[in-house]
Amino acid sequence: MRLRPGTPAVAVAVAVGFLGLFPYLPVRLSEEGMKGERMSLGAGLSWSFWAVGITFVTGPFIPFLLVHLLRYGLFVSLGKPAEYVVPADRFVDPAELGYEARGRLRRIQDACDRVVEAQRLIPDFDAWPALVVLLEQEWLVARDLARIAPLAEEVGRLAAEAASDRVREAIRPREKVVKAANRQVNRRLGRVAKYMRPVDAALTAHREWEQLSHLAGGTEDYADLLARGGSGPAGPLPHDLHGDRALRASRAAIEGHVREAHEAAAWLTSAVRENG
Repeated sequence: MRLRPGTPAVAVAVAVGFLGLFPYLPVRLSEEGMKGERMSLGAGLSWSFWAVGITFVTGPFIPFLLVHLLRYGLFVSLGKPAEYVVPADRFVDPAELGYEARGRLRRIQDACDRVVEAQRLIPDFDAWPALVVLLEQEWLVARDLARIAPLAEEVGRLAAEAASDRVREAIRPREKVVKAANRQVNRRLGRVAKYMRPVDAALTAHREWEQLSHLAGGTEDYADLLARGGSGPAGPLPHDLHGDRALRASRAAIEGHVREAHEAAAWLTSAVRENG
């Protein structure tokens, strides 16, 4: 039902339409976006006077609908959101690392991927406690490698260009610093590698179980071929006689490796908290 001019409801509708121009406020705008937002609001307020005048002819709904469509269109096109910038000390570009450093970083990234895979494939595998630690270690390794890379390059260049033993002697303290930092990275990678042994064993056992499950079924065609070929008596293949036992052994191996992985995760968490 359209509201008639002169009624209090028309005044309320006009007031609501006018005040409704203001709530187009994003969480965060850039400086350019703030200027665009003011332009958008100004255009909406200007056109609202036209909408008030037209209200007495058409009612408040259609003119203020057009004004709000204009307001929203300008808001979207002119209100630019602020860009979130990652601080330099919280970001590492692998391209800036050397080939060897990228390989070392990739080792811990591959470990994270395999833990996620184990979580997906093995129902009893709980990846989250270890994964939290692994992601933290991934960042620490990446940060340390990014710090080491330019210094190691500089030390190598200075050593290659050294003109005398005195220069080489002066370089040795810097070489020791770089080597100490590399040992710290290797300790982190060593702890991760130790944790990953039971995880990889669990994944291997799971693949074994999948393959044995596949072999346990679909042997009818092979048995029929054996019978029709006349090269042996008809009946179950030798694998059928031991299939259940092999599957049970494979499942038990998975469960054992999962327990070992959980124990290794607790050890990894403790070792990281104690030694960094």
